[in-house]
Amino acid sequence: MNTKKENAASDNHVCTVGHLRLLDNFLRKKAHNPKKLFGKYIKEGMDVIDIGCGSGFASIGFAGMVGEGGKVIAADLQEDMLSAARRNAEKAGVKDKILFHKCQPARIGYSGKVDFALAFFMVHETPDIPGLLNEVYSILKDNGLFFISEHNFYVSREEFGHTVDEALKAGFKIHSYPKVVFGKNIILQKL
Repeated sequence: MNTKKENAASDNHVCTVGHLRLLDNFLRKKAHNPKKLFGKYIKEGMDVIDIGCGSGFASIGFAGMVGEGGKVIAADLQEDMLSAARRNAEKAGVKDKILFHKCQPARIGYSGKVDFALAFFMVHETPDIPGLLNEVYSILKDNGLFFISEHNFYVSREEFGHTVDEALKAGFKIHSYPKVVFGKNIILQKL
């Protein structure tokens, strides 16, 4: 029988494309600049995945960081989000550098290997957090990093601690606790 804690994530709805105007605005570009937040972790030639990519905000930033030799996978459950990400990537001139991947309802479903994974303000929307963490662990290369940021408004300190505990059970080690505006944050490493 599932506990209330195990069902907590499934009780939350998934952010829809209708929320993009609220999320992707001039304030976010300042507060969550991909180069400033992730630039020291993503290098040219790396393969990276943006899980729950939404409108592609981070994926578009990643495209400039990985250069010609790297690859960006923009993964989302919703086709509307992937369509928005494609349009935004095209406007930014980086559409050809990004692979758009539609997730399955309970799985990312990406079979490649990556150096860096991002889950930005979305882990709490996942119905199976341990399953997500295990899947990310399986697609990361050795020494790969998994950056998780959860919104302070939607995720309590206790819930975030539960996610970290589950990540450690999956085999991750704690790399660091970066600062992100409005977020509870951790970088995990596959050793």
